[in-house]
Amino acid sequence: MSNLNVKFIKNAEHIDLVRTNSEKAEYDLHINDETVHLNSRHPFSRYASLTTPESVIDSLKGGHFVVDNGSLKEYRDASYKGFMHNDDFIERFANDNTLLKRASDNIHIAEYGHGGSFDISAGFTWSAFSKNLKTNMEVLRLICSNGLIAKNKLFEREVPIINLFDHHLDIAARQLIDISKSKIEKRIIEMGREHSFVKDVNLVLGHVDRRLTDDPYNSRLINLNNVLNEHADISQFYTKQAITNGIANSLASPISRLDLYNVITELNTHTHEIVDSTKTALDRIGTSLLFPMDLDGVINQRINTSTFGSPEQAFFG
Repeated sequence: MSNLNVKFIKNAEHIDLVRTNSEKAEYDLHINDETVHLNSRHPFSRYASLTTPESVIDSLKGGHFVVDNGSLKEYRDASYKGFMHNDDFIERFANDNTLLKRASDNIHIAEYGHGGSFDISAGFTWSAFSKNLKTNMEVLRLICSNGLIAKNKLFEREVPIINLFDHHLDIAARQLIDISKSKIEKRIIEMGREHSFVKDVNLVLGHVDRRLTDDPYNSRLINLNNVLNEHADISQFYTKQAITNGIANSLASPISRLDLYNVITELNTHTHEIVDSTKTALDRIGTSLLFPMDLDGVINQRINTSTFGSPEQAFFG
């Protein structure tokens, strides 16, 4: 393949795993003539630590790998018998910078001032192991450039690759924007008047904690950890017993859904993902706040929502 950035290696013949850090279980994975670095949290690194590098090598031989600029994008083991694209497809879509943003629009919520301006864009993602492209919706808050990829059935479509596909992709992206814009705007307004669940705040705190463990001197992560712990205090609202036995997990937190959503997008956009706290995982949490599965279960304002600041505040970390 002539593509310099993305390589699709099928039925890999040569696999080697070399430890590169004596203190941490970090490895270089050699796949034929390609090399990818695996940090200590990568599943292959953990597998090697629990067993042996030789066990990992044996399990990967004959597998299929998509390598993107030295990173492992996708993988299937040798037993995989499903669909795989040819090199022409990878050549066409792997480095298409227009694919993720084929249509866009903007939202401005007047009551949020400068913090109420958002860009929404619709595009597509590809997989070497899927016949169709998948739609991709991004919501970007302009005041801070915080964003997330919305993971919701409302935005999920599969688009086949057919003749005149560029034209069809533009039409599909525009239709997705038209369907989604008013719904996203409505929910952003509503989230400012809704409480996060205690369990959602704890879930986000867990991601902050894991990233902080990986990067303990990161000032943004330290500040996010401090501000969440300070404003998530529920001891004045619920009994010690309710907190201890977990009953409070499904009850209202003092933090609004909008504030927690903004914390998630800041965490996702301005700190590095790790194996135990991926961008995709945070995208899903943010989407669950934006579009809960059960809107009837959302808690509207009853207790004082202890917001960190006005909706015009750019960052919390």
